[in-house]
Amino acid sequence: MNNYWFKKFFIEELSESYSSGVFSDELDKLGYNKQVINNWKINNSKNRLFGRARTMTLETVKTSNEEIQKGLGFLSNLDSGDILVVSGSNDYAYFGELMTRISIQNNLGGTIIDGLTRDTYYTQDSQYPVFAKNYSPVDIKGRGRVNELDVTIEIDGVSICCGDYVYGDSDAVVVIPQEILHKEHSKFNEVVKQEEDIKRMINDNKSITEILQITKEF
Repeated sequence: MNNYWFKKFFIEELSESYSSGVFSDELDKLGYNKQVINNWKINNSKNRLFGRARTMTLETVKTSNEEIQKGLGFLSNLDSGDILVVSGSNDYAYFGELMTRISIQNNLGGTIIDGLTRDTYYTQDSQYPVFAKNYSPVDIKGRGRVNELDVTIEIDGVSICCGDYVYGDSDAVVVIPQEILHKEHSKFNEVVKQEEDIKRMINDNKSITEILQITKEF
């Protein structure tokens, strides 16, 4: 996981303890109970991502111009650690080996495609996270083009604004509104520290009663 944005908000030495479950639970407590997007395929099950979302939409249209310069220009100008989030297509793939290589070169944090992607023969062994709904070799050329950039998109009923933060692991992708993360990131850290305490108590053979006297819930 690219830790550029992670270091800004979270406890680096406990990085392995953060998960989509931690973020989902705490967002529920804050009244944000529609922030989780399920049913992703991940190029590598060990991959996780966290970063600031930069959004792109694709348009399905018969065209000889897929707006490759627009798409690659946007990709190359993202900041270190940013996450490319694409409102894609179920008819053709977007983002494969070559764009993965460019993203790694530019130190991006990962890519999320609401639609199809390709080239898993390469990406499945990559530590660069690629989340998609499915795979296909069918290319965007002649079928679609890059449309809007840095606009609010919706995936499975969850809104993602440019500048929101996304966390993804093998369970799901969680969207964290930017204003919530900036104000409440300490609460996520408190939850992770509490879970570490619970793990230690379990390893020390503490009883459930003893643990609940200390933590109240888990």
